[in-house]
Amino acid sequence: MELEQEEQPQSGYFDEIADIVAAREHPIIMVEASALRWMGLREIPEVSSGIPSERLWSDLVRLITGVQDVELLVRDKDIGSIVADLIATGHYELDDHNPADPLRYGHTRHVPRLRRRCDLGLYTHFTLWSETMYHISCDVPLVEVPDVTAANEFVVEDEFDPGGPDAPSLSIRSRQAAGVELLYPVVAQTAGCARPVYIPSIPVLIDALLDQERHRLAHPEIYPAGMGSFPLYHISNFIRYLYLEKGYRRDRILSKLALRNRPDMEIRMNRYKRKPVLKLSDIRTRHPSPSLDVPSKVESNGSTRVKVGVAIPRQEVNDLERRLHSLGA
Repeated sequence: MELEQEEQPQSGYFDEIADIVAAREHPIIMVEASALRWMGLREIPEVSSGIPSERLWSDLVRLITGVQDVELLVRDKDIGSIVADLIATGHYELDDHNPADPLRYGHTRHVPRLRRRCDLGLYTHFTLWSETMYHISCDVPLVEVPDVTAANEFVVEDEFDPGGPDAPSLSIRSRQAAGVELLYPVVAQTAGCARPVYIPSIPVLIDALLDQERHRLAHPEIYPAGMGSFPLYHISNFIRYLYLEKGYRRDRILSKLALRNRPDMEIRMNRYKRKPVLKLSDIRTRHPSPSLDVPSKVESNGSTRVKVGVAIPRQEVNDLERRLHSLGA
């Protein structure tokens, strides 16, 4: 079935789902990419094809093609009724196709994914994770977030803000003070009737990811070796963006994890190798000649020669210029 396309995206694309979930006296709890953005991880909401962008909604509409998901955690006992209620509205239908399924979930028919029939907002697809499949309870400590979608990455839990002499602050206060956009112009819920949206606390989610990975290893018939692991990818990003391998941050997160997961997390932090930060002064020291200048001339063979003596095919230069122009650079 073809999706109807709206010329202008509208706020309130999450209202109907929020009402149906709340009618079951169920909290609205996000997991995966949309939640991780509120935990400081540089995650783009799931995109099956297209170009990730940090820009505002107008640029996202222009640049991103393909489907995107918002993923919710739902009680085992409620997931069937919530799916049925959404389909009954006539605005949603089950979508069994997800190009990332084999990599991410294994037997994903246990993880219902619904497609919105009329694309009014940033998300066209919604995935509902049961507690059993995500290895996390809906009754864990939760943290309220400003909206379903963060325009950039922030750490809502100040306790885990990595800010310090060796790391930038990712708190909402410090990021907004630096001029970083908090929300997209198109927001998930209509003003005046918005319901609270939550994410699990950071240690709780890390526990869930480590439990998921343990489950994957115990069931190779579902998760074949060599297909990659999204739980481990997220764990690596937690270490990277929150600087968890360092000093007091390391001790703090380990003390908050379940005892069963502390050894695994410690091993992963020990293995993590942070790449050195490359500064402009380092480039100038290594390349005292004007190696970053614009190309100096066009050769007769169609290549552009830069001053460091590296020939770049003219077609590649043209493609790069077009991409930069489309990004507004």
